[in-house]
Amino acid sequence: MLRVAGAYTVAGWIVLQVAEVLMPALSLPPWTLTFVAVTLLMGLPITMVLVWVLQPEPEPAAAIEPGAEASAGRRWVDAALLAAVVGVAGLTTAEFLWRSGDEAPEAATAAPAAPAPATVAVLPFVSFSDDADDTYFADGLTEELINGLAQFEGLRVPGRTSSFHFKGRNEDLREIGRQLGVAHVLEGSVRRSGEKLRVTVQLVSTA
Repeated sequence: MLRVAGAYTVAGWIVLQVAEVLMPALSLPPWTLTFVAVTLLMGLPITMVLVWVLQPEPEPAAAIEPGAEASAGRRWVDAALLAAVVGVAGLTTAEFLWRSGDEAPEAATAAPAAPAPATVAVLPFVSFSDDADDTYFADGLTEELINGLAQFEGLRVPGRTSSFHFKGRNEDLREIGRQLGVAHVLEGSVRRSGEKLRVTVQLVSTA
């Protein structure tokens, strides 16, 4: 019975490895591997019971005269099965530890990291004038600030497309900072009064 249990364990492990390799190729659902593993575990006690019931009755001790070659062959089979079971246990443990180590960094990277302090997004400046030229001036001023700040070494500035995505959208600056991954937001407005042009700028922490 011990030989059968060892052979069943090794064969079951091989079946699991083959199933894991074939799952992506056959487009099988993720629960397939779990189903195979549970089926194999349930089959082990059933197999042991069948072997115990169906094994022949032992012959009297006087009638048993095993030859030297047969005895050596059985010992070789037992040693091979024992080595295979130990190898399967070692490989399973190593695979479990390897997968646990891989999942730890993934869990760490899944958590949203706080944005670096040296990050700033320039939001499109708002024009409080009905003149279209002032709107163009506000957009141009925003682009100039983006390009100018991006020249500073160590300062990360989201590009024009990312910043202008929030043009005309009255969203919370904390949410904007989260979406752009920045610690600060630069916003401002343009207002014309006669020959005077007033530009207001605010640097706001997204925290």
